[in-house]
Amino acid sequence: MRLSKMHGMYKDFNQVIKLCDIAVERGKENKQYYLWEYFYYYKALAYFRLEDFRNFELNLFRCYNVLHMEGNNKKIEKFTSWIEKDFDIVFHTFIMKYMKKEIM
Repeated sequence: MRLSKMHGMYKDFNQVIKLCDIAVERGKENKQYYLWEYFYYYKALAYFRLEDFRNFELNLFRCYNVLHMEGNNKKIEKFTSWIEKDFDIVFHTFIMKYMKKEIM
Protein backbone atom coordinates (compact mmCIF):
# COMPACT_ATOMS: atom_id res chain seq x y z
CA MET A 1 0.00 0.00 0.00
CA ARG A 2 2.81 2.38 0.89
CA LEU A 3 4.66 1.60 -2.34
CA SER A 4 1.53 2.44 -4.32
CA LYS A 5 1.14 5.69 -2.43
CA MET A 6 4.80 6.61 -2.98
CA HIS A 7 4.65 5.92 -6.72
CA GLY A 8 1.53 8.08 -6.90
CA MET A 9 3.37 10.93 -5.22
CA TYR A 10 6.03 10.63 -7.95
CA LYS A 11 3.30 10.55 -10.62
CA ASP A 12 4.24 7.02 -11.73
CA PHE A 13 0.59 6.10 -12.21
CA ASN A 14 1.14 2.95 -14.26
CA GLN A 15 3.25 1.53 -11.44
CA VAL A 16 0.52 2.43 -8.93
CA ILE A 17 -1.96 0.41 -10.96
CA LYS A 18 0.44 -2.51 -11.31
CA LEU A 19 1.23 -2.65 -7.59
CA CYS A 20 -2.43 -2.40 -6.61
CA ASP A 21 -3.33 -5.19 -9.03
CA ILE A 22 -0.63 -7.41 -7.53
CA ALA A 23 -1.90 -6.71 -4.01
CA VAL A 24 -5.52 -7.48 -4.90
CA GLU A 25 -4.51 -10.72 -6.66
CA ARG A 26 -2.48 -11.82 -3.64
CA GLY A 27 -5.42 -11.01 -1.42
CA LYS A 28 -7.67 -13.18 -3.57
CA GLU A 29 -5.19 -16.04 -3.40
CA ASN A 30 -5.01 -15.76 0.39
CA LYS A 31 -8.76 -15.11 0.78
CA GLN A 32 -8.24 -11.83 2.63
CA TYR A 33 -9.34 -8.28 1.84
CA TYR A 34 -6.89 -6.29 3.93
CA LEU A 35 -6.41 -2.71 2.62
CA TRP A 36 -8.42 -3.28 -0.56
CA GLU A 37 -10.22 0.03 -0.05
CA TYR A 38 -6.83 1.74 -0.34
CA PHE A 39 -5.82 -0.23 -3.43
CA TYR A 40 -9.03 0.61 -5.26
CA TYR A 41 -8.83 4.24 -4.13
CA TYR A 42 -5.23 4.55 -5.36
CA LYS A 43 -6.13 2.85 -8.64
CA ALA A 44 -9.04 5.28 -9.08
CA LEU A 45 -6.67 8.20 -8.48
CA ALA A 46 -4.15 6.82 -10.96
CA TYR A 47 -6.74 6.22 -13.66
CA PHE A 48 -8.21 9.67 -13.05
CA ARG A 49 -4.79 11.27 -13.55
CA LEU A 50 -4.29 9.17 -16.70
CA GLU A 51 -7.72 10.35 -17.90
CA ASP A 52 -8.98 6.76 -18.18
CA PHE A 53 -12.39 7.60 -16.78
CA ARG A 54 -13.99 4.20 -17.41
CA ASN A 55 -11.44 2.47 -15.17
CA PHE A 56 -11.53 5.38 -12.74
CA GLU A 57 -15.27 4.88 -12.25
CA LEU A 58 -14.95 1.10 -11.96
CA ASN A 59 -12.28 1.31 -9.27
CA LEU A 60 -14.13 3.99 -7.33
CA PHE A 61 -17.19 1.72 -7.40
CA ARG A 62 -15.07 -1.19 -6.13
CA CYS A 63 -13.68 1.02 -3.36
CA TYR A 64 -17.26 1.85 -2.33
CA ASN A 65 -18.17 -1.85 -2.30
CA VAL A 66 -15.21 -2.85 -0.16
CA LEU A 67 -15.91 -0.05 2.31
CA HIS A 68 -19.55 -1.02 2.69
CA MET A 69 -18.78 -4.75 2.83
CA GLU A 70 -16.63 -4.09 5.88
CA GLY A 71 -19.19 -1.70 7.38
CA ASN A 72 -16.75 0.44 9.37
CA ASN A 73 -18.55 3.80 9.50
CA LYS A 74 -15.43 5.75 10.52
CA LYS A 75 -13.51 4.39 7.55
CA ILE A 76 -16.44 5.08 5.22
CA GLU A 77 -16.55 8.68 6.43
CA LYS A 78 -12.77 9.07 6.00
CA PHE A 79 -12.73 7.73 2.45
CA THR A 80 -15.89 9.63 1.50
CA SER A 81 -14.20 12.84 2.63
CA TRP A 82 -11.03 12.08 0.66
CA ILE A 83 -12.92 11.05 -2.48
CA GLU A 84 -15.23 14.04 -2.45
CA LYS A 85 -12.26 16.37 -2.04
CA ASP A 86 -9.99 14.65 -4.58
CA PHE A 87 -12.55 14.24 -7.35
CA ASP A 88 -14.97 17.08 -6.57
CA ILE A 89 -17.95 14.71 -6.48
CA VAL A 90 -20.62 13.62 -4.03
CA PHE A 91 -19.60 9.99 -3.50
CA HIS A 92 -23.07 8.49 -2.95
CA THR A 93 -24.50 10.40 -5.91
CA PHE A 94 -21.62 9.20 -8.09
CA ILE A 95 -22.32 5.59 -7.05
CA MET A 96 -26.03 5.88 -7.82
CA LYS A 97 -25.32 7.36 -11.26
CA TYR A 98 -22.66 4.73 -11.96
CA MET A 99 -25.00 1.89 -11.06
CA LYS A 100 -27.80 3.35 -13.14
CA LYS A 101 -25.46 3.72 -16.11
CA GLU A 102 -24.22 0.13 -15.76
CA ILE A 103 -27.75 -1.27 -15.50
CA MET A 104 -29.05 0.59 -18.56
